Amino acid sequence: MSNPSSLGKVTYRGVNYKYTSWGFRGWACLKMAGIQFDDKILLEETPNFKEKAAGLSPTLLFPVLCIDSPKLGKILLVHDSLSIAEFSAEYASNSNSNVKLWPEFWADRAIARSAVAEMHSGFQNIRNAYSCNFITKFEFKPSVFDSKIKQEINRLFELWKSCRNQFEETRNSSELGPHVQNVEDSGYLFGEFGIVDAFFVPMASRLVQYSIPINNEFASNYISLLLNSPLFKEFYEIAKEENSYFEPYEFH
Repeated sequence: MSNPSSLGKVTYRGVNYKYTSWGFRGWACLKMAGIQFDDKILLEETPNFKEKAAGLSPTLLFPVLCIDSPKLGKILLVHDSLSIAEFSAEYASNSNSNVKLWPEFWADRAIARSAVAEMHSGFQNIRNAYSCNFITKFEFKPSVFDSKIKQEINRLFELWKSCRNQFEETRNSSELGPHVQNVEDSGYLFGEFGIVDAFFVPMASRLVQYSIPINNEFASNYISLLLNSPLFKEFYEIAKEENSYFEPYEFH
């Protein structure tokens, strides 16, 4: 990606922002990288949704990044939020900006990627029990909060803390500290808001929207930090104004 300014027309294809955890992740990465894009949102309550989705996504899953590139002479489809995240990180690193979507130091970067991969493929019990809904607030239901969900929440908090510990070890090391001396520590897992934080925002939102009790000070503070981040606030306002309603995600 030697000349990122020549991407061409970029369109972000997704479903209801109100309900899309993966949609937020890809959207946030594009925003962090400074990639200009239009969005094309297909509401899940739309009649004949699957037929219309087939025309937008090769997998019927979203998000999909559509790049109409004059340089390539074709339309490039980048699907899955993890691929979009990596595309965004590469774009940022080649755009002559100081924006870094992954941590600066290689060991921090490796741990951040591991955490993102675990989020991408794991925590299935939480995700199945608590559908993503960024707007609607639900009462806590003890009957849903079983031992498997508790185990996953404990693992989630452990993962967050281990990431933060890794960053602090690097930052406080006399030998390694210079590698991150230019990183502003805003309290996120690796100092500044990055891909790893974007991937955990929807999980933080789930815990709050479903009124899950949080008995962990570090996790509680991190959740508050994520949900008050400028990117999430911007996304939340878009989702709130979307005026969509898909019944399966509105009941718990």
